[in-house]
Amino acid sequence: MKRTDVTVLRAVSKFFPFVLCILLSGSAVAVAGAAAPAAERVDVSAKLAPSRIHPDQEAALEITVTYPGEGRALALEAPILPPLDGLRVARRSVSTETRWDASGAATVVRYAFSLVPEKTGTVPLDSVRVSWTGGAGEVGGSRVTSAGVLRVVKRPPVIGTLIRHPVRSSGGIALLALGAVVLAWLWRRRKSAEEVQVSLGPAETLERDWRRLRDLARRGALGPFSDESSRAVRRFVRERYGIPADRLPTPGVIGSLEAAGAPGDMAAAVRGVLTFVDDMRFGLWVPTHPELEIVLGEIERIWVAGRAVEALSQGGGRIPPRA
Repeated sequence: MKRTDVTVLRAVSKFFPFVLCILLSGSAVAVAGAAAPAAERVDVSAKLAPSRIHPDQEAALEITVTYPGEGRALALEAPILPPLDGLRVARRSVSTETRWDASGAATVVRYAFSLVPEKTGTVPLDSVRVSWTGGAGEVGGSRVTSAGVLRVVKRPPVIGTLIRHPVRSSGGIALLALGAVVLAWLWRRRKSAEEVQVSLGPAETLERDWRRLRDLARRGALGPFSDESSRAVRRFVRERYGIPADRLPTPGVIGSLEAAGAPGDMAAAVRGVLTFVDDMRFGLWVPTHPELEIVLGEIERIWVAGRAVEALSQGGGRIPPRA
């Protein structure tokens, strides 16, 4: 071997470890960059209200998880709360809302906890953890967020409060007076709304509810949509046919409709809406936007058929037999 070749080999051997290190570092950065977007897609936040309570009050802890896609995109696990020394979780609930906009669908999951104090003191809520499992081709992950600090303090005596805090006491009395005025105004407004409601027929009332349900479906408010659609259809059946639909299960409502001589297309539409809402409220799946549009179409069939029946009844015509 020539002396020149030996010199070249020695130079290459000196720089080979540095080249290998650069290649390995680039691979690690590429892998981290590929995994980062999947984790950044999930946003977790926590809110505590109020942050200062008395022993006979409750605090509301709300944890919000937002991620792109519909409800099946991620499988969320129940939030893990930090040690609640002196606090007790009285109630807990979860709600899911899917929103649609120009960029696509986004899912918002809210976990609500009612915290009841068992003693006075300060409880930090700075390590709330939410974990999830990714969908096809994605890995799971977790987020840790803070909701602040909850302070539980003793309530001072009323007389002592009036003496030590006259300005606050005056403000409280003013707020009570203002609250009484607002409650009186709300009561009068409710009475006026009930008077207007009496003047509307069952089909007209359901049509008005249908327009509100259409707005809820467009916003992806699944919880209010399921409750309001069931309540509106059952109210129509009760007011139009005198059936206590609010206290009957779905099969009982359908059987009573058929016994009352309701049109066949109306009974079929009522069955479709109530069955869908029951599955939506008590099932483990999240409906899509096209499925909500189908339910709106079934509700429209109900009030259209109800208007036809009311027109025949008012005009002295004969109500057509069941299909």
